[in-house]
Amino acid sequence: MITVNNKKMEWRPDLSFDDIFAFLGYRIKNPHVVIRVNGRIVKRAARNSFKIPDNAKIDVIKALYGG
Repeated sequence: MITVNNKKMEWRPDLSFDDIFAFLGYRIKNPHVVIRVNGRIVKRAARNSFKIPDNAKIDVIKALYGG
């Protein structure tokens, strides 16, 4: 089990950030967000190879645009 933005989600060994985005209701691939896993930022370039650990606390923070 992991926590994503304070919501519980089932964990599995092949869990990806695409799965997490779908869980959160994103309809686009690779949205402009900042991701923290257990307090550490995961860079965009590392997302595809990052192994999400069981019991992780994940924060997905939307990037704001505008002036």
